[in-house]
Amino acid sequence: MSTRKTVFLIGNAHLDPVWLWRWQEGCAEVRNTCRAAAGFIDEFPGFVFTRSSAGDMRWIEETEPGLFKTIQQHARAGHWSNAGGWWTQPDCTIPCGESFVRQGLY
Repeated sequence: MSTRKTVFLIGNAHLDPVWLWRWQEGCAEVRNTCRAAAGFIDEFPGFVFTRSSAGDMRWIEETEPGLFKTIQQHARAGHWSNAGGWWTQPDCTIPCGESFVRQGLY
């Protein structure tokens, strides 16, 4: 019996771009983070990255279409995954159940 284990690590960035930042600052942070992740994918063939916020992808699509196309290519190749289904990254520490339901609903 083999005792060898395989561990998978998937890159993720927890961003809260609308918490204490103005829109322009939050959007810039989202773009910078996603640009860096796309660069890691180009540099390291086995690198996989995941984002959870559809709203962030909309910002990138509207403000930096070239980066958005790069992300689409990485997603098609299986190196970029959109996970979670939220519009924006939720704070899962304090809210009540109703706030999660409303986040998913809207």
